[in-house]
Amino acid sequence: MNPRIFLVIVLLFALACATSDGFRPGLIRLSSLPDPGEEARELFESGHAPASPSAGTFQLYEVYYDGAEFTLGVDGDSARVVSVSTMDPSFVTREGIRVGSTLSEVLSAGGSSPEYKQGRGGYVSELPSGWLIGYVVISGSLRDGYVKGGLQDDAPVGSIYKTE
Repeated sequence: MNPRIFLVIVLLFALACATSDGFRPGLIRLSSLPDPGEEARELFESGHAPASPSAGTFQLYEVYYDGAEFTLGVDGDSARVVSVSTMDPSFVTREGIRVGSTLSEVLSAGGSSPEYKQGRGGYVSELPSGWLIGYVVISGSLRDGYVKGGLQDDAPVGSIYKTE
């Protein structure tokens, strides 16, 4: 075998092994996931730059924790976490809910009935663990921001998040 081809194959294999846990280059690997209100010392002490341009002092960081990707909203002045969110189906709440679960599964897991929250972009349920569930509206007619007749039982979870 040509040594160059062999080297390329070895490098590709090494790269695949290095990212087999789902870690994507560009993410910040965290040893713990901070809750809203906590300081994000690990981000600032490591010198990582935010993933998005600053909107005032609010900065977004794309992080990796326990096999899943999250976005942390951080107040740049206080280094305090304002929000934690994910759209990664690898993350599973303590109730067994993940992105892609359905409204009926959320309710069976003890989640609250969804309420329309204008400032949060749609229907939201809360789990006993404190995680908030955002739904994807895939059918129904929108009228003044509401889905006529509410959500269907099979409405999928689109995001899981916590805020202050």
